[in-house]
Amino acid sequence: MRPPTSTLNIFPSKPMHIEPPPSSSTPNAVAPSGSTRPSSEPSMDLTNHSQFQLPQPSKSIKKEGNRKGLASSDHDTPKSSDPKVIVNQIEPLTEQQIVGICGLQQSTHEAEEALSQGLEALNQSLSNSIVSDSLSPASAQLPPHLSNFMSHMSLALNKLSSLEGFVLQIKKALNNPYHLASWDPQTDCCSWYCLECGDATVNHRVTALTIFSGQISGQIPPEVGDLSYLQTLVFRKLTNLTGQIPRTITKLKYLRSLRLSWTNLTGPVPGFLSELKNLQFIDLSFNDLSGSVPSSLSLLPNLLSLDLSRNKLTGSIPESFGSFPAKVPDLYLSHNQLSGYIPKTLGNLDFNRIDFSRNKLGGDASMLFGANKTTWYIDLSRNMLQFDLSRVVIPKTLGILDLNHNGITGNIPVQWTEAPLQFFNVSYNRLCGHIPTGGTLQEFDSYSYFHNKCLCGAPLDSCK
Repeated sequence: MRPPTSTLNIFPSKPMHIEPPPSSSTPNAVAPSGSTRPSSEPSMDLTNHSQFQLPQPSKSIKKEGNRKGLASSDHDTPKSSDPKVIVNQIEPLTEQQIVGICGLQQSTHEAEEALSQGLEALNQSLSNSIVSDSLSPASAQLPPHLSNFMSHMSLALNKLSSLEGFVLQIKKALNNPYHLASWDPQTDCCSWYCLECGDATVNHRVTALTIFSGQISGQIPPEVGDLSYLQTLVFRKLTNLTGQIPRTITKLKYLRSLRLSWTNLTGPVPGFLSELKNLQFIDLSFNDLSGSVPSSLSLLPNLLSLDLSRNKLTGSIPESFGSFPAKVPDLYLSHNQLSGYIPKTLGNLDFNRIDFSRNKLGGDASMLFGANKTTWYIDLSRNMLQFDLSRVVIPKTLGILDLNHNGITGNIPVQWTEAPLQFFNVSYNRLCGHIPTGGTLQEFDSYSYFHNKCLCGAPLDSCK
Protein backbone atom coordinates (compact mmCIF):
# COMPACT_ATOMS: atom_id res chain seq x y z
CA MET A 1 0.00 0.00 0.00
CA ARG A 2 1.41 3.32 -1.04
CA PRO A 3 1.65 5.85 1.85
CA PRO A 4 -0.28 9.09 1.39
CA THR A 5 1.60 11.64 -0.65
CA SER A 6 1.81 15.31 0.17
CA THR A 7 -0.77 17.56 -1.45
CA LEU A 8 0.39 19.34 -4.58
CA ASN A 9 -0.67 22.97 -4.11
CA ILE A 10 -1.03 24.02 -7.72
CA PHE A 11 -2.65 27.35 -6.98
CA PRO A 12 -2.26 29.67 -3.98
CA SER A 13 -5.08 29.39 -1.50
CA LYS A 14 -5.81 33.09 -1.99
CA PRO A 15 -6.76 34.86 -5.20
CA MET A 16 -4.03 35.94 -7.55
CA HIS A 17 -3.39 39.36 -9.02
CA ILE A 18 -1.41 38.96 -12.24
CA GLU A 19 0.93 41.82 -13.05
CA PRO A 20 2.79 42.45 -16.29
CA PRO A 21 6.47 41.52 -16.25
CA PRO A 22 9.10 44.23 -16.57
CA SER A 23 9.78 45.03 -20.20
CA SER A 24 13.44 44.16 -19.82
CA SER A 25 12.86 40.51 -18.92
CA THR A 26 11.00 37.57 -20.34
CA PRO A 27 9.52 34.82 -18.16
CA ASN A 28 11.13 31.46 -18.63
CA ALA A 29 8.57 28.77 -19.37
CA VAL A 30 9.39 25.35 -18.03
CA ALA A 31 8.05 22.51 -20.12
CA PRO A 32 6.77 19.61 -18.03
CA SER A 33 8.30 16.25 -18.74
CA GLY A 34 6.11 13.34 -19.77
CA SER A 35 5.46 10.37 -17.55
CA THR A 36 5.13 6.78 -18.66
CA ARG A 37 1.62 5.37 -18.51
CA PRO A 38 -0.87 3.64 -20.79
CA SER A 39 -1.49 5.57 -23.97
CA SER A 40 -5.22 5.71 -23.33
CA GLU A 41 -4.81 8.35 -20.66
CA PRO A 42 -1.78 10.59 -21.12
CA SER A 43 -0.52 12.89 -18.43
CA MET A 44 2.52 14.86 -17.45
CA ASP A 45 5.13 14.23 -14.83
CA LEU A 46 5.04 16.77 -12.04
CA THR A 47 7.15 14.88 -9.56
CA ASN A 48 9.58 17.79 -9.49
CA HIS A 49 7.20 20.32 -8.06
CA SER A 50 9.73 23.09 -8.09
CA GLN A 51 9.82 23.07 -11.87
CA PHE A 52 6.11 23.65 -12.27
CA GLN A 53 5.00 27.07 -11.08
CA LEU A 54 2.34 29.47 -12.13
CA PRO A 55 3.06 33.22 -11.93
CA GLN A 56 2.93 34.24 -8.28
CA PRO A 57 1.29 37.44 -7.06
CA SER A 58 3.78 40.16 -6.25
CA LYS A 59 1.62 41.71 -3.56
CA SER A 60 -0.57 40.43 -0.79
CA ILE A 61 -4.28 40.12 -1.35
CA LYS A 62 -6.98 40.57 1.23
CA LYS A 63 -10.51 39.25 1.52
CA GLU A 64 -13.49 41.32 2.66
CA GLY A 65 -16.57 39.15 3.08
CA ASN A 66 -17.35 37.60 -0.29
CA ARG A 67 -15.59 40.40 -2.15
CA LYS A 68 -11.92 39.91 -2.94
CA GLY A 69 -9.93 43.13 -3.51
CA LEU A 70 -6.48 44.55 -3.46
CA ALA A 71 -4.71 45.78 -0.37
CA SER A 72 -4.06 49.50 -0.32
CA SER A 73 -0.38 48.99 -1.09
CA ASP A 74 -1.29 47.26 -4.35
CA HIS A 75 -2.83 50.37 -5.81
CA ASP A 76 0.65 51.85 -6.06
CA THR A 77 1.74 49.22 -8.56
CA PRO A 78 0.99 50.00 -12.21
CA LYS A 79 -1.01 47.39 -14.04
CA SER A 80 -2.23 46.87 -17.56
CA SER A 81 -5.88 47.33 -18.43
CA ASP A 82 -5.58 45.27 -21.58
CA PRO A 83 -7.09 41.78 -20.98
CA LYS A 84 -4.83 40.35 -23.69
CA VAL A 85 -1.79 41.34 -21.63
CA ILE A 86 -3.34 39.75 -18.56
CA VAL A 87 -4.18 36.55 -20.39
CA ASN A 88 -0.78 36.25 -22.05
CA GLN A 89 0.82 36.15 -18.61
CA ILE A 90 -1.15 33.02 -17.77
CA GLU A 91 0.38 30.03 -19.44
CA PRO A 92 -2.65 27.80 -20.12
CA LEU A 93 -2.48 24.13 -19.26
CA THR A 94 -3.70 21.53 -21.70
CA GLU A 95 -6.36 19.01 -20.74
CA GLN A 96 -3.73 16.27 -20.69
CA GLN A 97 -1.65 18.27 -18.22
CA ILE A 98 -4.63 18.96 -16.00
CA VAL A 99 -5.55 15.23 -15.92
CA GLY A 100 -1.91 14.46 -15.14
CA ILE A 101 -1.96 16.87 -12.21
CA CYS A 102 -5.08 15.24 -10.86
CA GLY A 103 -3.50 11.81 -11.24
CA LEU A 104 -0.80 12.74 -8.73
CA GLN A 105 -3.34 13.18 -5.95
CA GLN A 106 -6.21 11.07 -7.16
CA SER A 107 -9.35 11.12 -5.13
CA THR A 108 -7.89 13.11 -2.23
CA HIS A 109 -9.85 15.82 -0.53
CA GLU A 110 -6.84 18.09 -0.25
CA ALA A 111 -6.07 18.08 -3.97
CA GLU A 112 -9.65 18.73 -4.91
CA GLU A 113 -9.84 21.65 -2.49
CA ALA A 114 -6.57 23.12 -3.76
CA LEU A 115 -7.68 22.92 -7.38
CA SER A 116 -11.07 24.36 -6.55
CA GLN A 117 -9.51 27.29 -4.69
CA GLY A 118 -7.09 27.91 -7.53
CA LEU A 119 -9.84 27.95 -10.13
CA GLU A 120 -11.90 30.32 -8.02
CA ALA A 121 -8.91 32.58 -7.38
CA LEU A 122 -8.02 32.75 -11.05
CA ASN A 123 -11.57 33.54 -12.08
CA GLN A 124 -11.97 36.20 -9.39
CA SER A 125 -8.60 37.79 -10.10
CA LEU A 126 -9.46 38.23 -13.76
CA SER A 127 -12.89 39.57 -12.88
CA ASN A 128 -11.38 42.12 -10.49
CA SER A 129 -8.92 43.26 -13.12
CA ILE A 130 -11.61 43.69 -15.73
CA VAL A 131 -14.04 45.47 -13.40
CA SER A 132 -11.41 47.76 -11.85
CA ASP A 133 -10.44 49.13 -15.26
CA SER A 134 -14.04 49.71 -16.37
CA LEU A 135 -13.63 47.78 -19.58
CA SER A 136 -16.47 47.74 -22.05
CA PRO A 137 -18.62 44.58 -22.30
CA ALA A 138 -17.03 43.79 -25.65
CA SER A 139 -13.47 44.04 -24.37
CA ALA A 140 -14.36 42.19 -21.15
CA GLN A 141 -15.03 38.92 -23.00
CA LEU A 142 -12.45 36.26 -22.26
CA PRO A 143 -10.32 35.15 -25.20
CA PRO A 144 -11.13 31.64 -26.56
CA HIS A 145 -7.97 29.92 -25.26
CA LEU A 146 -8.61 31.16 -21.70
CA SER A 147 -12.21 30.00 -21.93
CA ASN A 148 -10.94 26.57 -23.00
CA PHE A 149 -8.51 26.58 -20.09
CA MET A 150 -11.35 27.20 -17.63
CA SER A 151 -13.37 24.39 -19.21
CA HIS A 152 -10.44 21.97 -18.98
CA MET A 153 -9.93 22.87 -15.33
CA SER A 154 -13.57 22.17 -14.53
CA LEU A 155 -13.35 18.85 -16.38
CA ALA A 156 -10.26 17.89 -14.40
CA LEU A 157 -11.99 18.69 -11.12
CA ASN A 158 -14.92 16.51 -12.12
CA LYS A 159 -12.59 13.62 -12.96
CA LEU A 160 -10.78 14.03 -9.65
CA SER A 161 -13.92 13.88 -7.55
CA SER A 162 -15.46 11.06 -9.60
CA LEU A 163 -12.61 8.62 -8.87
CA GLU A 164 -13.21 8.99 -5.16
CA GLY A 165 -16.93 8.80 -5.79
CA PHE A 166 -16.65 5.45 -7.57
CA VAL A 167 -14.90 3.89 -4.58
CA LEU A 168 -17.39 5.35 -2.11
CA GLN A 169 -20.27 4.11 -4.28
CA ILE A 170 -18.84 0.60 -3.93
CA LYS A 171 -18.93 1.01 -0.15
CA LYS A 172 -22.51 2.28 -0.28
CA ALA A 173 -23.64 -0.59 -2.53
CA LEU A 174 -22.24 -3.02 0.05
CA ASN A 175 -24.38 -1.33 2.73
CA ASN A 176 -21.54 0.68 4.29
CA PRO A 177 -20.04 -2.24 6.24
CA TYR A 178 -17.91 -1.65 9.31
CA HIS A 179 -15.30 -3.72 7.52
CA LEU A 180 -14.70 -0.69 5.27
CA ALA A 181 -14.79 1.99 7.98
CA SER A 182 -11.38 3.29 6.89
CA TRP A 183 -12.87 4.47 3.59
CA ASP A 184 -12.96 8.10 4.67
CA PRO A 185 -13.08 10.76 1.93
CA GLN A 186 -10.95 13.03 4.14
CA THR A 187 -7.97 10.70 3.72
CA ASP A 188 -5.93 9.35 0.82
CA CYS A 189 -7.81 6.40 -0.68
CA CYS A 190 -4.51 4.58 -1.22
CA SER A 191 -4.37 4.16 2.57
CA TRP A 192 -7.82 2.59 2.77
CA TYR A 193 -8.21 -1.01 3.88
CA CYS A 194 -8.67 -3.47 0.98
CA LEU A 195 -7.27 -0.99 -1.57
CA GLU A 196 -3.83 -0.84 -3.13
CA CYS A 197 -2.39 1.74 -5.50
CA GLY A 198 0.20 1.31 -8.21
CA ASP A 199 3.38 3.24 -8.82
CA ALA A 200 4.04 6.24 -11.02
CA THR A 201 3.62 4.19 -14.20
CA VAL A 202 -0.14 4.20 -13.56
CA ASN A 203 -0.18 7.61 -11.87
CA HIS A 204 -0.67 5.96 -8.48
CA ARG A 205 -4.17 4.80 -9.41
CA VAL A 206 -6.08 2.08 -7.55
CA THR A 207 -4.78 -1.24 -8.90
CA ALA A 208 -6.18 -3.77 -6.41
CA LEU A 209 -9.52 -4.14 -4.62
CA THR A 210 -9.40 -7.12 -2.26
CA ILE A 211 -12.36 -7.65 0.06
CA PHE A 212 -11.83 -10.83 2.05
CA SER A 213 -14.39 -12.14 4.57
CA GLY A 214 -16.40 -9.85 6.84
CA GLN A 215 -20.09 -9.08 7.29
CA ILE A 216 -20.68 -7.70 3.82
CA SER A 217 -23.97 -8.12 1.98
CA GLY A 218 -25.46 -7.03 -1.31
CA GLN A 219 -24.24 -7.50 -4.86
CA ILE A 220 -20.97 -6.76 -6.60
CA PRO A 221 -21.31 -3.04 -7.33
CA PRO A 222 -21.19 -2.17 -11.04
CA GLU A 223 -18.95 0.77 -10.06
CA VAL A 224 -15.98 -1.60 -9.84
CA GLY A 225 -15.81 -1.24 -13.61
CA ASP A 226 -15.00 2.45 -13.18
CA LEU A 227 -11.68 1.70 -11.45
CA SER A 228 -10.07 1.62 -14.86
CA TYR A 229 -6.52 0.74 -13.72
CA LEU A 230 -7.59 -2.23 -11.59
CA GLN A 231 -5.35 -5.28 -11.99
CA THR A 232 -6.67 -7.41 -9.12
CA LEU A 233 -10.32 -7.80 -8.09
CA VAL A 234 -11.15 -10.08 -5.15
CA PHE A 235 -14.43 -10.72 -3.35
CA ARG A 236 -13.83 -13.85 -1.26
CA LYS A 237 -15.51 -15.64 1.64
CA LEU A 238 -18.50 -13.29 1.63
CA THR A 239 -21.47 -15.60 2.08
CA ASN A 240 -23.98 -12.74 1.93
CA LEU A 241 -22.74 -11.51 -1.44
CA THR A 242 -25.38 -12.42 -4.02
CA GLY A 243 -26.45 -11.59 -7.56
CA GLN A 244 -24.62 -12.01 -10.83
CA ILE A 245 -21.21 -10.92 -12.04
CA PRO A 246 -21.70 -7.42 -13.50
CA ARG A 247 -20.82 -6.81 -17.12
CA THR A 248 -19.16 -3.52 -16.17
CA ILE A 249 -15.99 -5.40 -15.26
CA THR A 250 -15.29 -5.69 -18.99
CA LYS A 251 -14.09 -2.08 -18.71
CA LEU A 252 -11.15 -3.27 -16.60
CA LYS A 253 -8.74 -3.70 -19.50
CA TYR A 254 -5.71 -4.12 -17.21
CA LEU A 255 -7.33 -6.81 -15.01
CA ARG A 256 -5.05 -9.80 -14.44
CA SER A 257 -6.61 -11.59 -11.49
CA LEU A 258 -10.34 -12.09 -10.91
CA ARG A 259 -11.22 -13.98 -7.75
CA LEU A 260 -14.90 -14.15 -6.81
CA SER A 261 -15.03 -17.26 -4.62
CA TRP A 262 -16.80 -18.59 -1.54
CA THR A 263 -19.81 -16.32 -2.08
CA ASN A 264 -23.40 -16.90 -3.15
CA LEU A 265 -23.13 -15.55 -6.67
CA THR A 266 -25.69 -16.94 -9.09
CA GLY A 267 -26.32 -16.88 -12.82
CA PRO A 268 -24.03 -18.15 -15.57
CA VAL A 269 -20.29 -18.01 -15.91
CA PRO A 270 -20.22 -14.94 -18.13
CA GLY A 271 -18.77 -15.39 -21.58
CA PHE A 272 -17.87 -11.71 -21.64
CA LEU A 273 -14.87 -12.51 -19.45
CA SER A 274 -13.13 -13.40 -22.70
CA GLU A 275 -13.01 -9.66 -23.47
CA LEU A 276 -10.47 -9.15 -20.68
CA LYS A 277 -7.39 -10.10 -22.68
CA ASN A 278 -4.94 -9.53 -19.81
CA LEU A 279 -6.65 -12.01 -17.48
CA GLN A 280 -4.25 -14.59 -16.07
CA PHE A 281 -6.22 -16.01 -13.13
CA ILE A 282 -9.96 -16.67 -12.92
CA ASP A 283 -11.34 -18.14 -9.70
CA LEU A 284 -15.13 -18.42 -9.49
CA SER A 285 -15.15 -21.46 -7.19
CA PHE A 286 -17.56 -22.16 -4.32
CA ASN A 287 -20.56 -20.30 -5.72
CA ASP A 288 -24.01 -21.15 -7.11
CA LEU A 289 -23.19 -20.48 -10.74
CA SER A 290 -25.17 -22.50 -13.27
CA GLY A 291 -25.33 -23.11 -16.98
CA SER A 292 -22.55 -24.32 -19.24
CA VAL A 293 -18.84 -23.58 -19.34
CA PRO A 294 -18.31 -20.78 -21.90
CA SER A 295 -16.17 -21.96 -24.80
CA SER A 296 -14.98 -18.38 -25.34
CA LEU A 297 -12.76 -18.60 -22.25
CA SER A 298 -10.30 -20.57 -24.37
CA LEU A 299 -9.65 -17.35 -26.32
CA LEU A 300 -7.89 -15.68 -23.40
CA PRO A 301 -4.26 -15.39 -24.55
CA ASN A 302 -2.67 -15.01 -21.10
CA LEU A 303 -4.77 -17.39 -19.01
CA LEU A 304 -2.74 -19.40 -16.48
CA SER A 305 -5.47 -20.80 -14.23
CA LEU A 306 -9.23 -21.34 -14.54
CA ASP A 307 -11.12 -22.48 -11.43
CA LEU A 308 -14.86 -23.07 -11.83
CA SER A 309 -15.06 -25.83 -9.22
CA ARG A 310 -17.89 -26.31 -6.71
CA ASN A 311 -20.72 -24.73 -8.65
CA LYS A 312 -23.79 -26.12 -10.44
CA LEU A 313 -22.46 -26.15 -13.97
CA THR A 314 -23.94 -28.52 -16.52
CA GLY A 315 -23.24 -29.54 -20.09
CA SER A 316 -19.93 -30.79 -21.44
CA ILE A 317 -16.36 -29.57 -21.39
CA PRO A 318 -15.95 -27.31 -24.45
CA GLU A 319 -14.02 -28.72 -27.41
CA SER A 320 -12.24 -25.37 -27.64
CA PHE A 321 -10.46 -26.14 -24.38
CA GLY A 322 -8.12 -28.26 -26.46
CA SER A 323 -6.73 -25.20 -28.22
CA PHE A 324 -5.66 -22.52 -25.78
CA PRO A 325 -3.63 -19.90 -27.71
CA ALA A 326 -0.60 -19.73 -25.43
CA LYS A 327 0.44 -21.51 -22.25
CA VAL A 328 -1.91 -24.27 -21.14
CA PRO A 329 -3.76 -23.15 -18.00
CA ASP A 330 -4.47 -25.19 -14.91
CA LEU A 331 -8.07 -26.42 -15.17
CA TYR A 332 -10.28 -26.91 -12.10
CA LEU A 333 -13.82 -28.01 -13.01
CA SER A 334 -14.52 -30.34 -10.07
CA HIS A 335 -17.72 -30.67 -8.02
CA ASN A 336 -20.14 -29.75 -10.79
CA GLN A 337 -22.64 -31.68 -12.90
CA LEU A 338 -20.67 -31.82 -16.13
CA SER A 339 -21.45 -34.76 -18.40
CA GLY A 340 -20.43 -36.23 -21.73
CA TYR A 341 -16.95 -37.19 -22.85
CA ILE A 342 -13.68 -35.42 -22.22
CA PRO A 343 -12.70 -33.85 -25.57
CA LYS A 344 -9.89 -35.79 -27.25
CA THR A 345 -8.27 -32.48 -28.18
CA LEU A 346 -7.30 -32.05 -24.54
CA GLY A 347 -4.83 -34.86 -25.09
CA ASN A 348 -2.76 -32.53 -27.24
CA LEU A 349 -2.08 -30.25 -24.29
CA ASP A 350 0.51 -30.52 -21.55
CA PHE A 351 -1.40 -29.57 -18.43
CA ASN A 352 0.34 -28.95 -15.14
CA ARG A 353 -2.81 -29.44 -13.06
CA ILE A 354 -6.16 -30.82 -14.11
CA ASP A 355 -9.11 -31.56 -11.83
CA PHE A 356 -12.36 -32.90 -13.30
CA SER A 357 -13.39 -34.82 -10.18
CA ARG A 358 -16.96 -35.28 -8.91
CA ASN A 359 -18.81 -34.82 -12.18
CA LYS A 360 -20.68 -37.19 -14.51
CA LEU A 361 -18.02 -37.55 -17.17
CA GLY A 362 -17.81 -40.81 -19.09
CA GLY A 363 -15.69 -42.52 -21.70
CA ASP A 364 -11.93 -42.44 -22.15
CA ALA A 365 -9.49 -40.23 -20.26
CA SER A 366 -6.24 -41.98 -21.18
CA MET A 367 -5.36 -39.17 -23.62
CA LEU A 368 -4.63 -36.90 -20.65
CA PHE A 369 -1.54 -38.98 -19.79
CA GLY A 370 1.72 -39.36 -21.68
CA ALA A 371 5.41 -40.01 -21.13
CA ASN A 372 6.44 -36.72 -22.73
CA LYS A 373 4.18 -34.57 -20.60
CA THR A 374 5.12 -32.64 -17.47
CA THR A 375 1.80 -32.95 -15.66
CA TRP A 376 2.03 -32.97 -11.87
CA TYR A 377 -1.61 -33.18 -10.72
CA ILE A 378 -4.49 -35.25 -12.16
CA ASP A 379 -7.77 -35.81 -10.30
CA LEU A 380 -10.51 -37.63 -12.23
CA SER A 381 -12.16 -39.27 -9.23
CA ARG A 382 -15.90 -39.90 -8.82
CA ASN A 383 -16.94 -39.88 -12.45
CA MET A 384 -18.08 -42.65 -14.81
CA LEU A 385 -14.87 -43.04 -16.80
CA GLN A 386 -14.11 -46.34 -18.52
CA PHE A 387 -10.72 -47.11 -20.06
CA ASP A 388 -7.93 -49.66 -19.83
CA LEU A 389 -5.31 -48.54 -17.32
CA SER A 390 -2.80 -51.03 -18.74
CA ARG A 391 -2.26 -48.78 -21.78
CA VAL A 392 -1.62 -45.63 -19.79
CA VAL A 393 1.91 -44.24 -19.53
CA ILE A 394 2.04 -41.61 -16.84
CA PRO A 395 4.41 -38.61 -16.87
CA LYS A 396 7.58 -39.02 -14.85
CA THR A 397 6.71 -35.77 -13.10
CA LEU A 398 3.34 -36.94 -11.77
CA GLY A 399 2.97 -36.33 -8.03
CA ILE A 400 -0.82 -36.49 -7.48
CA LEU A 401 -3.09 -39.09 -9.10
CA ASP A 402 -6.65 -39.78 -7.99
CA LEU A 403 -8.83 -42.11 -10.08
CA ASN A 404 -11.12 -43.53 -7.39
CA HIS A 405 -14.80 -44.32 -7.99
CA ASN A 406 -14.81 -44.92 -11.75
CA GLY A 407 -15.15 -47.96 -14.01
CA ILE A 408 -11.47 -48.30 -14.96
CA THR A 409 -10.22 -51.76 -15.94
CA GLY A 410 -6.85 -53.46 -16.57
CA ASN A 411 -3.85 -53.54 -14.27
CA ILE A 412 -1.35 -51.06 -12.86
CA PRO A 413 1.67 -50.77 -15.21
CA VAL A 414 5.14 -51.44 -13.78
CA GLN A 415 6.33 -48.14 -15.25
CA TRP A 416 4.26 -46.33 -12.63
CA THR A 417 6.82 -47.17 -9.95
CA GLU A 418 9.12 -44.57 -11.51
CA ALA A 419 6.80 -41.65 -10.82
CA PRO A 420 7.43 -39.49 -7.71
CA LEU A 421 3.89 -40.03 -6.46
CA GLN A 422 2.94 -38.24 -3.25
CA PHE A 423 -0.76 -39.13 -3.38
CA PHE A 424 -2.28 -42.12 -5.16
CA ASN A 425 -5.79 -43.60 -5.17
CA VAL A 426 -7.31 -46.11 -7.60
CA SER A 427 -9.91 -47.56 -5.23
CA TYR A 428 -13.46 -48.44 -6.30
CA ASN A 429 -12.63 -49.47 -9.86
CA ARG A 430 -12.39 -52.81 -11.74
CA LEU A 431 -8.65 -53.32 -11.65
CA CYS A 432 -6.97 -56.70 -11.49
CA GLY A 433 -3.49 -58.10 -11.24
CA HIS A 434 -0.50 -57.62 -9.00
CA ILE A 435 0.40 -54.24 -7.56
CA PRO A 436 3.93 -53.53 -8.87
CA THR A 437 6.66 -53.53 -6.26
CA GLY A 438 9.33 -50.89 -5.88
CA GLY A 439 9.09 -47.16 -6.00
CA THR A 440 6.36 -45.53 -3.94
CA LEU A 441 3.38 -47.76 -4.71
CA GLN A 442 3.86 -49.80 -1.52
CA GLU A 443 4.03 -46.64 0.58
CA PHE A 444 0.30 -46.04 0.24
CA ASP A 445 -2.14 -47.83 2.52
CA SER A 446 -4.82 -50.28 1.47
CA TYR A 447 -7.44 -47.54 1.15
CA SER A 448 -5.71 -46.44 -2.04
CA TYR A 449 -6.39 -49.85 -3.64
CA PHE A 450 -9.39 -51.56 -2.08
CA HIS A 451 -12.76 -52.31 -3.70
CA ASN A 452 -11.31 -53.40 -7.03
CA LYS A 453 -12.24 -56.51 -8.95
CA CYS A 454 -9.16 -58.63 -8.40
CA LEU A 455 -6.24 -56.42 -7.40
CA CYS A 456 -3.71 -58.07 -5.10
CA GLY A 457 -0.31 -57.71 -3.52
CA ALA A 458 1.03 -55.36 -0.85
CA PRO A 459 -0.49 -53.41 0.75
CA LEU A 460 -3.50 -55.65 -0.09
CA ASP A 461 -3.65 -59.38 0.45
CA SER A 462 -1.06 -61.41 -1.39
CA CYS A 463 -1.94 -62.80 -4.79
CA LYS A 464 -3.08 -66.43 -4.86
